[in-house]
Amino acid sequence: MNTIGRNPYGWNNTIILICIVIYLIKLFTELAGLVVKTPVGYQNVVDYVLALNPLMVLKMPWQVFTSIFVHADFWHLFINMFILFFFGSELERRLGEGKYLKIFFLSGLAGSFAYLAYSLSMYPFIPAMGASAAIFGVMGALAIVAPNIRVIIFPFPFPVNIKFAILLFAFIDLILLPFSYRTGVAHVAHLAGLVVGLYLGKRYRVRFYVYY
Repeated sequence: MNTIGRNPYGWNNTIILICIVIYLIKLFTELAGLVVKTPVGYQNVVDYVLALNPLMVLKMPWQVFTSIFVHADFWHLFINMFILFFFGSELERRLGEGKYLKIFFLSGLAGSFAYLAYSLSMYPFIPAMGASAAIFGVMGALAIVAPNIRVIIFPFPFPVNIKFAILLFAFIDLILLPFSYRTGVAHVAHLAGLVVGLYLGKRYRVRFYVYY
């Protein structure tokens, strides 16, 4: 058996822990008043170095990756990690660590590059951060691998099929896409992550059932 990348705590849980630790570091730097002046205003030093800044990404290319782990505030972190805990754990359990990590990171990177393309074609160049694109990829893959799962969409108290939930989220993002700078949400990143997740989920679903 190939044990490369084995993690006794689960990679989904590890990713959640990394996001929490980075947020705590960000809180500390905010309390310490560590800010940097940028072309779009003053930024916390963590956001400056790790978030996806379209005007500075050529100097700091790692931001397309590290921005996945940075979150704007407590509720941004809490909602993302809450969703990832349930969907990510289930996907990792069904497909294994390697496939889960590939889906998570490729979806997150797709979201970063999609946002860069969108931002460079629009104005202003607002920094982006968060694991949402990766989480959309995880949800999309899970909807393909386990299409009969039912989920609850807050605030509705009744469960719905995961495929319906994914379609609803995609529809909302498509509708709000032209208003991204008003909503403060990178809807294009969500959609890009979802597309990658659906594609990889379809690939792995065939293998999953063949070797089950």
